[in-house]
Amino acid sequence: IAAVLEDDGFFRLPDIWAWRVDSDSEESGWSKHRDRGSRAPREILGEDGSPKSLTVWIPLASVTTHHSCMHVLPASKDPHYWSSHRDIPNEDWGRLVQEIRALPVKAGGLLMWNQRVMHWGSRASHRAHGPRYSLSVEFQSGKIRPLSKFGVCDPTRLPSAAERVKMIASVVRRYQ
Repeated sequence: IAAVLEDDGFFRLPDIWAWRVDSDSEESGWSKHRDRGSRAPREILGEDGSPKSLTVWIPLASVTTHHSCMHVLPASKDPHYWSSHRDIPNEDWGRLVQEIRALPVKAGGLLMWNQRVMHWGSRASHRAHGPRYSLSVEFQSGKIRPLSKFGVCDPTRLPSAAERVKMIASVVRRYQ
């Protein structure tokens, strides 16, 4: 993470998410979005496109295309990547659909993207063997002001029980 953020003083954001996406009922992950989507691109990307913040997505079991794997629109194919658009207008998706990449990953692996990349979890299939279990954790460079109104955390220190409860409560409040 330090190498990607080009910063030895990076922080963990207090946004940790956990998912269980059921394949029997064909649930889906979140719809397409950009993490920190309300931020201007220059707040989360350097002038050269290098990231100032990252999302790390960790499957707790292997995730195939049947399990609601992560899908991304590569930044190089996103016509609104550098614009202030949170989303991509519906009329643009017709020509972009062939650019979408499905990202299956084995348990123990991880995916990492900058927070400007458009991504989503697909709908799970009843053909999947069991649900998708996954976590995501967000990080930011120590060279920028905190991206979360809840501040930042030392990534080398395990939060206390009280801090973990506060973190979970804040995520639950925002999710609802």
